[in-house]
Amino acid sequence: MLGSVLRRAVLFDGTLLDPDDFRLEQENARNRSIQIEIDEGAGFERWREVPDFVGLGSGERVFVLDRADGSVDVRFGDGVQGRRPAAGSAVRAFYGRGARAAGLVAGAAFLAGIVLGRRRSLKQNG
Repeated sequence: MLGSVLRRAVLFDGTLLDPDDFRLEQENARNRSIQIEIDEGAGFERWREVPDFVGLGSGERVFVLDRADGSVDVRFGDGVQGRRPAAGSAVRAFYGRGARAAGLVAGAAFLAGIVLGRRRSLKQNG
C-alpha cells in the first residue's frame, strides 16, 4: 500500500524549548522522510515539510530540513513566512523508509527506530 505509513518510528517525543535550535543528530536520519507533530495547546497537529518558506503565509504549519552537515536541522517559519511554534510546545518527530520527497512508504517496508541527539533546546519526555 503506497501513500500511507502503517507504522512510524519515533525519533523524539518531548518539549521544544527553542524553535531556533532543533537538530536530529543521527546520521541515518539524513535520508529519511521526517514527520513532525506539534502541540501548542490544542492537541498535536502535523506540520509539513517544504523546500523553503518563500510565499508561505504566517499561519502555515511548515518546516524546512537542512541536511548539510551529517545531521538534520529542523527550521520553522519566522511568523511572517511560515508559522513559528511557541517555545514550550510539545513536539514529536517520526521517520519512515521510502521516497523522502513524496513521503511514500511501501506497506511491507520495515520501520526501524533511531535515537534523536539531545540539544539544549529540547527536553525529551520519559
